[in-house]
Amino acid sequence: MLGNIIARSSADPQRKQSLKKLKGTVVIQAGAMAVTLLFDQGHFLLRRGAAAKPQARVVGSLDTLLRLSLGGGMILPVLSGRLKARGNLFLLLKIRRLLRV
Repeated sequence: MLGNIIARSSADPQRKQSLKKLKGTVVIQAGAMAVTLLFDQGHFLLRRGAAAKPQARVVGSLDTLLRLSLGGGMILPVLSGRLKARGNLFLLLKIRRLLRV
């Protein structure tokens, strides 16, 4: 599902420019499920499981992550502890645009 969202986002010219600037590894974890997103200046790869040393990590319930991808705010889930962001927060802010439906 994440791969499809990013692929659709990359069709948008502005988001495509954002994707070209990204370089890094991000782990997104919902419960026991984890995926690793690898960004390399316009290319991305999605892998099952968590990378050993990601540059950034997001952990939350599936419900919280879905709300975030549907355009929900990020501040309240972070402050309430439902969403945990670790590592390079600037990288996470950049990929947030790509993960919106």
